[in-house]
Amino acid sequence: MAVDPYAAELDAFVAQRKTLVAELRAAGDRAGAKTAAALRKPSVAAWAINQLVHRHGELVSAFRAAAAEARGAQVALAGGGDRDAWRAAMASVREAQGDLMDAVAELGVSTAARDGAEATLAAAAADEEVEADALSGRLVREVEPGGFGALLAADIPIVARPEQAEEPEEDDSAQAHAVAAAAAAAARERAEALEAARARLAAAEEALAVAERRRDEAAAAVKDARREVADLEDARPQRRRGQRS
Repeated sequence: MAVDPYAAELDAFVAQRKTLVAELRAAGDRAGAKTAAALRKPSVAAWAINQLVHRHGELVSAFRAAAAEARGAQVALAGGGDRDAWRAAMASVREAQGDLMDAVAELGVSTAARDGAEATLAAAAADEEVEADALSGRLVREVEPGGFGALLAADIPIVARPEQAEEPEEDDSAQAHAVAAAAAAAARERAEALEAARARLAAAEEALAVAERRRDEAAAAVKDARREVADLEDARPQRRRGQRS
């Protein structure tokens, strides 16, 4: 069975990718080898999400089930459905997300990476297409949440309040506006932090690429110089023998 670089430790990704490329070439699969060679190394947060998929399948399945229920409750609520059912569904998906985040913490990643993983899970909970991509086991970059995922990312409590005789809709509306405003502010802060982090990452990757190119050029130059020295050393005795004769 071919190796999967995305299931490996992060610092082993490049080596695993090379192994996969070699396996595919040996099997005569040139197209597959070319695709494998182009696989992008994941960010730390994305790597953590991938490890959840590869190591904690049961927790991921529970999260996906809770997320599907929450999305259904969100649609029902928009059509005048039961708010308590929506709150219960949101609580369930938060619990499932919390279990996954406990597993992320065990990976020993940084706070920034944990935040990125948490935001990605929130985004996956809110959007089925994002979920399919994020939990494919081959995620490359973390995802910013939208919809009710912003509530999960902002960690805004969802509480069941007692029924009121005449003003529940007005109170619910006020709570919804407050939740939306807080979620939007949190999402903006996360987006700004993510944009800055991505810029730093891009600069670091570019610097690494330049350094690797220079290393390769230097290695090639050394190899050429050694070959030239060897050729000259081989030729020198021949010239001397020719001069004697």
